[in-house]
Order: sequence, then C-alpha cells, then structure tokens
Amino acid sequence: MSELITPGNLSHLHLLLNHFPTVGLIVAFALLVVSILSDSEAMKHDTMRPTALGVLFAIAVLTLPVFTTGLAAEGAIEKLPGVSKAAMDSHEDSALLAFVVLEFAGASAWFGLWRWRRTRRIPPALTILTFVLSAVSLGLMTVAASLGGDIRHPEILADPGTAGAKSMFSMSAAGVAFFVNGRGHQWVWPTLESAHFVGMTLWFGVLLLANLRLMGWFRAIPYPSLHRLLPWALLGFGVNEVSGMMFYIATPKGYTTNVVFYWKLIFLLLAATDLLYLTVWPQAWKTDVGTPTHVRERVIGAAALCTFVAVMYCGRMLPFLGNSF
Repeated sequence: MSELITPGNLSHLHLLLNHFPTVGLIVAFALLVVSILSDSEAMKHDTMRPTALGVLFAIAVLTLPVFTTGLAAEGAIEKLPGVSKAAMDSHEDSALLAFVVLEFAGASAWFGLWRWRRTRRIPPALTILTFVLSAVSLGLMTVAASLGGDIRHPEILADPGTAGAKSMFSMSAAGVAFFVNGRGHQWVWPTLESAHFVGMTLWFGVLLLANLRLMGWFRAIPYPSLHRLLPWALLGFGVNEVSGMMFYIATPKGYTTNVVFYWKLIFLLLAATDLLYLTVWPQAWKTDVGTPTHVRERVIGAAALCTFVAVMYCGRMLPFLGNSF
C-alpha cells in the first residue's frame, strides 16, 4: 500500500471523498428536515428521524479522511503554475471551521440516536440543536467547497485577482499549528499526548466491555446497562479526534506520507462504525441477563476488538514505521 501513498493519488482521493461532506450532508439535512415536518406513518413511529441522525453521524465520521487528504492534496499542487497559495490557505481555513461544526453536529446526532434507543423518542431540544448545527455546517461546507473550486479554476471567477480572498467564516489552521508548536508553547504537545491517551483509554475501555458482552462474556450484565456507558466512549473518541487533529495540523507533512497513518484512519472509521452498531442495533439491545448471543454478534464483537487494537498499534508505531515525529 505504501506505493499508493503519493501526492497525486491522495489528491484524487480527496476529490472523491469531498462529496461526503457536500452532497452527503445535503442528503442528511434533507432527511432531517423532512422528518421534522412530516406527519407520515414513519414519523408517527419515529423511525425516519433516527435514520436521518444516523446518516448525519456517518457523514461527520467520513469527513475526517476528507480533511486529512485535503492537506495532502495541498502538498501535491502548491508548486504547480497557476495555483494560488492564498486560495489554498483560505480553503483550508474555511474547511477547518466547517469540519469542526460538522463534528459537533455528528455528536449531537449520535446523542439523539442514543436517547432514541433507550426511550424510543428524541428530545425536541436535541432535535433543534442538531438541526441548527447541521444547517450551519452545510452553509460552511458550501463556502469551503466554493473556495476550493477557486484554487484551480480561475476561469469561474469574475475577477481572477480575488482567488486569494479569505472567507470571514474561517478558522486559522496556521494559528492552531502555532498553538501546538509555537515558541513558548512547549507544554502543549505533551498535554495533548496525555489527553490523547486518556481519551483512548476511555473509549477503548467502554467499548471493550460492550463488545465482550456481545461475545458472550459477563452474562450476568444486561446489555442495556452497558449501553448507558456509551456516551463516555463518544467523549473519549472526541478527545482523541481533537488532540489527533491538532497533532496533524501542526505537522501535516509528517503524516501525509506515512502509510501507517492511513491504516490508522481506516481502523478508526471501523471503530466508529462499531460505536454506531452498539448504539442502535436491535440485536445487541435485546441481549438480556443470561442471554446467549448469536454467532453474528460474537464475530462482530471480536472483529471490533481487533480493530481497536489495530488503531492503538498503528498510533504507537507511527514514529517507528513512518516519519510522523
């Protein structure tokens, strides 16, 4: 796989993946709007809104590789003729803000799914919060996508000189990098590493218990009791994502050429899929005291644990199998 990790291939991958936070987000937002306004039979049983929230959560997770491959694409085209560095920086900063808001929208959507599984209803306040966050993220993604089109398509601009214009709806990636690696900030990196390990321990510990229950262990514990702990797993996942992205933004070139980093991303997406499965899948929820689990659930639980170990292994081996540090 290492021979596939080239700037050109990563650029093509970014162009492919960026449809998730653009087109995919439009689909998720439309489903959410219809679920709020509709009085259909599906809404009476409250099944359409969880579907919309599940799609939104999936889009939020899939946006992670979109952003990371975007920085790799920047390294591939920054020296090409006709490419504006200012336009790339503007696109990156706008995409960073859109990414952050979308991750909050995804977290809000997940909490809606978690409450729906426990009570068969989603609190109206949580629905409104998810709607607002997804609407804002959709607008920010539109701005970021428009600025991305300016990088290599000056012919679509009324004034090519505006290619380096900066959006007012942006977050400074350079500012994040300075905060992590800047002079006098030597304490930031080790602090983030500590937070990263704490977050990893939190989400791995909770999901370890939940998946071991699916594998047939701890039969005296009903799965719904373990389901109560899942918000702590999401918190740990969020801490890992924030600290990991700050590492990445601070030293992107140390990661974009490292094949182990992309393996970690793949396994991380699978771990997020397992979290979604444990949150809403009915067969897992029906695992009561003394109830044996189906072979399918046992296989899923074992595969998930292998995935978590792979995430930690790849993260730990980044300095040794690659050049991330």
